[in-house]
This record gives sequence, C-alpha cells and structure tokens, in this order.
Amino acid sequence: MSLVGVKTRSNNTQADIQEVVQSEISKYLMSSDFKQLLRDSFKEALSGMIAQVVKPFEEKTIKLQEKVLQLEEKCNDNEQYSHSHTELCVQTQNNDKQTEIKGEEALRERRFNLDESAAAETSP
Repeated sequence: MSLVGVKTRSNNTQADIQEVVQSEISKYLMSSDFKQLLRDSFKEALSGMIAQVVKPFEEKTIKLQEKVLQLEEKCNDNEQYSHSHTELCVQTQNNDKQTEIKGEEALRERRFNLDESAAAETSP
C-alpha cells in the first residue's frame, strides 16, 4: 500500500492552517490600519532624521543672526562717530576761518593805523 498522493488528516490541517495564516497576513498587509501604521512609522523616523540634519543649520543660522546684529550695532556706532567727527571738523574749519578773517582784519587795521601815523609824522 502506497501513501504517495494520499493526504493525511494532519497534512490537510497543516495546509489549511498555513492557507488561513497566509490569507490573514495578506488581508492585514492590505488593510488601511497597516498602511496607516506604516505611514506613521515613516513619518516619525523621517522627522527624527530631518531634525538631526537641520539642527546644525539652525544653530549656524542663530550664530549668523547674532553676528549680523553685532555688525549692525558697530556700523551704527561708526556712523554716529563719523557724523560727530564731521561736525567737529566743520566747526574747527569754521573757527579757523573766523580766526583767519579776524587776523586779516586786525592786520589791515594795524597797517591803516601805521599808515596814518606815518602820514602824521611826515606832515608839517
């Protein structure tokens, strides 16, 4: 008696169980719950990876923004110094011109006085 091709009850049960398990796994893998679980898992994993990649750039951006603020403050300080220095130069130039004009006027007046005294001395 040959048992080739004859299925025993345990073979049938095992095949049936395997078929049922495969069917259930297939159904679950195609279900919207499983797809949502995959989406959520990928989102979480990607969010973590992206955060690690972006963090150094955010830190660098913050440092650069701080540097820009420092440079703007220095620029404003230099601009204020420049304005006050320019005003001081203009005032100094005006004072120098006024002193020069006063000196020229005093020199002319002295010459005039000398000319008058010389004329008075030469007159009989």
